Amino acid sequence: MKKIIFIMLSVLLPLSLLAEGKLVERSGKRPDWIMKSGSEAFAVSASDADINVARERCLDDIKAYIVNAIASNIVSVEESSTEVENVNGAENIRSTYSSELRTAAAKLPFITGISLSNAAGTYWEKYRDKSDGSIYYVYHVLYPFTAGQLDYMIAQFKRYDSEMYGRFTAIKDAYDNIASVGDIDRAIEELKPLQEYFFDSFRKKEVESLSAAYRKLYGTISIVPVESAKGSFTYMLVLNGKRIESSRMPSLRGSDAVASLSVKPDGQGNYTVTYDDTYCYPDDDNYIDIVYSFGLSQSRYRHSFNIEN
Repeated sequence: MKKIIFIMLSVLLPLSLLAEGKLVERSGKRPDWIMKSGSEAFAVSASDADINVARERCLDDIKAYIVNAIASNIVSVEESSTEVENVNGAENIRSTYSSELRTAAAKLPFITGISLSNAAGTYWEKYRDKSDGSIYYVYHVLYPFTAGQLDYMIAQFKRYDSEMYGRFTAIKDAYDNIASVGDIDRAIEELKPLQEYFFDSFRKKEVESLSAAYRKLYGTISIVPVESAKGSFTYMLVLNGKRIESSRMPSLRGSDAVASLSVKPDGQGNYTVTYDDTYCYPDDDNYIDIVYSFGLSQSRYRHSFNIEN
């Protein structure tokens, strides 16, 4: 709890500057909870020329206080294993881990949902600066926060953290069971928020590695011929020896005399290109280029065909 109290007091230090101002108005009788913290609640204060800004700063300080309370309790447990990995750089590792964890905790629903409507008390004072006559406000908030609430939030955080890692393992397990290009697209998109969320370097690297592996799959998709006939060519898409599907259609380009190019799925996992070869001649170089763009990669195939006399 010492860490939490220190954080709160460090926020309140600038209020010593109030000695430079003259009190001209206040919202009521000055409460005795100002600048105090107990087992049931804590107080924060903020000042600004705009009372609304001062109030919002109090809300930010409340969130920061609770986030620090959660992070301090989690870091105290997790740090011990981190420290062993690099004794010389332990201080830096702890600092980075703690900072990233706080960032992650601050985004959780039960933190972003904190509101001053839940405050146990509010109080403000209006001051005139003695040196230049400018007006500023000091806003105070007493916010209820018990040990039971802290334990609940820590449990919520750990549950959420476990769910996030569960999402990662599910995407990882799906890697060897890709059925469509869409599966690759979705996996890459779903990994992005996980990479932003994970606050430890180990899991961040896990996500980065898996994301890179999924992106690499784009470049290994092959266009494999199935059959051809006059005016048509059927192919399938293959990834690691398995047929996959794609809702994305390829670009088609034929030799000069080829006309009316089109492609559509046949309902069985294959794709059929149809074309008009009426004006193609036997001596011509007759072909159709099929090009898919997947991520930053391209899959290409040239179907060449002969025209009989």
